[in-house]
Amino acid sequence: MTGYRVGFVAGDERIISGFKKVKTNIDSGTPTFIQDAACLALEDQVEVAKMREEYRKKREIMIDALTSCDLEAPIGDATFYLWQKVPKNFNSVKFAELLIELGIIVTPGQLISDEANGINPGTQFVRLALVPVIEEVEEAAKRIKDNLKNIL
Repeated sequence: MTGYRVGFVAGDERIISGFKKVKTNIDSGTPTFIQDAACLALEDQVEVAKMREEYRKKREIMIDALTSCDLEAPIGDATFYLWQKVPKNFNSVKFAELLIELGIIVTPGQLISDEANGINPGTQFVRLALVPVIEEVEEAAKRIKDNLKNIL
């Protein structure tokens, strides 16, 4: 059901007021049946807890692998992405290419961030998605541990 997404915005009343004006002019909002389904799904906190635990495990598996190669541990507890700082002498594209050679696909930060004041903040980061099943995350972690430290 790609595109059946639900979200919310919260914050300062002045910011929300401006957001509401812009939002009504860029799309028509989430259809009611999707909102109803989302409300029903969010009532099931057992599944939410399971999903959080699974993402926590995946995050720990990858952070363990990355830090075992003397890479700086990404920060943030609530995410399904890890923003890994690339090693010295690499940029995000070159590091992503190295990981591809190990069969690990990441997104180079510089390709998904915008330059500001002559600096692209994504140049020094790759984004790892923690969406594969745990067995696939464990396999990626093994490839990192077995190969990356020797290369860096």
